[in-house]
Amino acid sequence: MPDTPVAISATAKLVIREFMIITCVCTEELKSKLNSFELGMHHFKMELNNWGQHNHKKFDYQYLREGPQHDETWTVIIRADGQEYGKGVAKNKRDAEEAAAREALQAAQQQ
Repeated sequence: MPDTPVAISATAKLVIREFMIITCVCTEELKSKLNSFELGMHHFKMELNNWGQHNHKKFDYQYLREGPQHDETWTVIIRADGQEYGKGVAKNKRDAEEAAAREALQAAQQQ
C-alpha cells in the first residue's frame, strides 16, 4: 500500500510548530550555558587574568598534549616571572586550563 498523506488540523500544526520552537530555543540556551561554564563550573582562568592585570603580573600558559587523539591527556602549566604557579591535568584542554588557573590563583593570592 502506498503512503497516503495524512491531514493535520491547523491546531495540531500550531502545537507542533510551538514544540519545535521551544525545543530549538531550549537546546541553544543549554548549549550556551554549557559552553560558558554557567552550570556550576568556575571561571578561574578569567579570575587569574584579572588578578594578574590588577597586580601587574603576566601569566604564561604552557600546553602539553599526550596520548592518542581518542584518549588524549592535557597538561597545562602556568608560570610568571620564571616561577610555576599552577599545574592542571585533564582529559580536555579547557578543564586542564581551569584546574591550573585555580591552583595558580590560590598561589598568587597567598604571596
